[in-house]
Amino acid sequence: MKIIFALFIVFNLTSAYASSTTLEWEPLKEGGKIHIVAPSSGPAGTEAYLNASITFLKENGFVAEVRNGLIVPQTLGYANTLAYRQKHLKDVLFDENVDIVWALRGGRGASEVIMPLEDLPAPLKLKLILGFSDTTAVHLLAAKWGWPSLHCPVLAYHEKGAHTVNKNTSLQPVFDILLGKTQEVNYTLKPLNSIAQKYQGTISSQIRGGNASVIQRSIGTPTHLKTSRRILFLEDIGEPATKFLEIMTHFQRARLLKKVDAIILGDFESGLTGDQPSALRVAKDEFLEDMTKLNIPVLGSAEFGHGNLNYPLPFGTPAELDFRGINEDKLRVSATVDFQGENEVKLRVSATGLPLKETK
Repeated sequence: MKIIFALFIVFNLTSAYASSTTLEWEPLKEGGKIHIVAPSSGPAGTEAYLNASITFLKENGFVAEVRNGLIVPQTLGYANTLAYRQKHLKDVLFDENVDIVWALRGGRGASEVIMPLEDLPAPLKLKLILGFSDTTAVHLLAAKWGWPSLHCPVLAYHEKGAHTVNKNTSLQPVFDILLGKTQEVNYTLKPLNSIAQKYQGTISSQIRGGNASVIQRSIGTPTHLKTSRRILFLEDIGEPATKFLEIMTHFQRARLLKKVDAIILGDFESGLTGDQPSALRVAKDEFLEDMTKLNIPVLGSAEFGHGNLNYPLPFGTPAELDFRGINEDKLRVSATVDFQGENEVKLRVSATGLPLKETK
């Protein structure tokens, strides 16, 4: 089996315009502030998640910034009124005293929250946005502004928080990125189609993407994802085989896949029951055949998304896929050595926004 090693570079948030070719962010210092936002769901019980998150951040040396009245559960399950959530997110993203913006939980609602921001120019000061699932809507806004962002667990769900999803995931790797201790992240990916299996050399690019359903709903909007010459990352939860194919077909028809450098599929099986996982695998095989015809390498790892594991994945920073056949022993330094075999694909991603260092 051939395994692909991927490297991502971590971000560096300095005062920079979104039009800059290299956007970086300065690491937080011990005691740094993290602003908690709740643009999505917030049913009964969310206040307890918020309090636990505040305590957890404090225990790990950070200061949680929380606006008064952040959580006021609504009839439809949202964390607060639409007006409150829209104003709060705008205030935070345009506040020059804010560096890190971390979503409390996902669910639904963030796509509507970003609407007042979609046609505004990027704030002068870049903010690092953290979260996944419905937070993808905010990642798409960051992509429109040219900002890097970090796909990672939301604050409420992790091994020491609520166990709804990501119950075996530590937030320490995220903290290490925020503090500048991690300059790049390395993962091992499984080649899923013949193009990936036969590919020679490396692909240098950037990763963009997130939750497939949220990205699908953004098509035709101001935050429609631009995927040309990018590595597209996708994950989702609870979508049966036919819905998976409908989403991927929509992506093809909307030309999202026309000029991508590669596709990474994260976890899609969480939330499925009975025969649904096996049906999804059949649908994936059909999708992989289509991508092979388009000459697009497709890679996979179930360690990104709604499963028990959800490792941090930087978006919009230098990334490299290395298809050159990595020795298995060397792969053990990777954070996710899960696919074994003499040939694998490495993924390296900058965790600072700086260019990747040359490898010997």
